[in-house]
Amino acid sequence: VFRGRLLTQDTDLYSFNTWDDVPWDEEREKQTESAIEQQLVLASKESKKTQVIDEASTRWDAFYRHHSRWFFKDRQWLPSEFPELFDHDKVKVIWEVGAGAGNTLFPLLRHHIDAGNHDVQIHACDVSSEACKLIKDFREYRKDNVNVFQWDANQLNYPESIIPGTVDVITCIFVLSAIDPDRLPDLFRIFKRALKPTGHILIRDYGWGDLAQTRLKPERVVCPDGSLYTRGDGTAVHFFKQIEFDMILDQVRGFKITQNYCDRRLIVNRKRKLEMWRCWVQVKMERVDDE
Repeated sequence: VFRGRLLTQDTDLYSFNTWDDVPWDEEREKQTESAIEQQLVLASKESKKTQVIDEASTRWDAFYRHHSRWFFKDRQWLPSEFPELFDHDKVKVIWEVGAGAGNTLFPLLRHHIDAGNHDVQIHACDVSSEACKLIKDFREYRKDNVNVFQWDANQLNYPESIIPGTVDVITCIFVLSAIDPDRLPDLFRIFKRALKPTGHILIRDYGWGDLAQTRLKPERVVCPDGSLYTRGDGTAVHFFKQIEFDMILDQVRGFKITQNYCDRRLIVNRKRKLEMWRCWVQVKMERVDDE
């Protein structure tokens, strides 16, 4: 059962490796806030955002040259989290933003083809030309169903190969976190232009306070306010609070949020008795008529 392993007072913490929907108590919240505040106190007060954003394609090219196709696992959880993607009667055109090496694309394509939806069209773009090449070189690539192109979302130019008003669903899975947060409202305006009047945006990304954030060193802080970090490989990452998506839609008319969920999980190392607190945001938006 998906997300059915719940931690209760009567449960042995170390009886399983993963616990679902584990709420953060006051102590956990304070520990997280303290860790992030300490990062910002020790971080440089000079913003390096422009440099990091401008180097995005170079950094991701290096990443995919080094890690190739299988660094990320194929996302077999898509039908459970995003059943909207598999409504074969309604979904004919999908735009995957930040396709990487195809870990969302190929499970999605496989499912549609197996279900007989042979006319499905998937636009798959990534900031990395190396990632686009990995998709085209993969054995399951079907050029009649997949349009692959290099596109830097930070540049905010509308992609030429997508006809406005034709997309049923846009997926953004662990990709918005790599974009300058200040540019997100303009990016959503591009999404709005691409979508059909009843289209959807499906988002899954890093949440504020996730282990990946709290374990970063102060030198990884790109902006003094903590809105952007870099990983060890130099790629940018932002950690979302749920309210940020409401704030984006305050600036962009034509959407409503149908889900804004904080997925908090506790992963334990039973042998070493270690606790790893993970936090992701999952957001669904529907295109609606402008008020």
